[in-house]
Amino acid sequence: MAGTEPETRVGNTARKGGGVKEIMTTACLESETSPWHEELGMLLAALDDSPLECDGLTHAVSFVLHQAGIKHRCAMGFVKDADTGNCVAPHVWVELADGWIVDFRLRMWLGDEDRVPHGVFHPASNKTFRFHGEYRDRSSTINHRVLDMMTEGRLSHVKVSREFVEENPNVRV
Repeated sequence: MAGTEPETRVGNTARKGGGVKEIMTTACLESETSPWHEELGMLLAALDDSPLECDGLTHAVSFVLHQAGIKHRCAMGFVKDADTGNCVAPHVWVELADGWIVDFRLRMWLGDEDRVPHGVFHPASNKTFRFHGEYRDRSSTINHRVLDMMTEGRLSHVKVSREFVEENPNVRV
């Protein structure tokens, strides 16, 4: 609608207007498809039904990636929908060393629509959504038992083999 201010989501609340400062923008590389990333997405999708928001699920995903020896970093900031002007803040996600993003919670805030990225994806595959944030060290801050309880036992069922990790030298530790 013309003349309306974009909505900014803060936790479970929304406010009109701006107020979110850009800190870092994830670089968008060439868009590509990758069977390795698709498989990683399927492995991590086991955590998607966990009763966690973006911060808790990011801890769980980071734990799995750390245990598997997959280089990554966690980011905290906001995601802006360039089409609607809507902004989700704060938001937390994982970025792999090769630039791909792991985010299973963006749809929680922007709607369960196909146009909203979900799972493991390359930022260039959907330029409508801009990820802005600061990198945080979040690996190993919550122990395995607590994370497994938080994910209702799902974490202990996610296994990433060494052979799988070795197939993508861009993300190996």
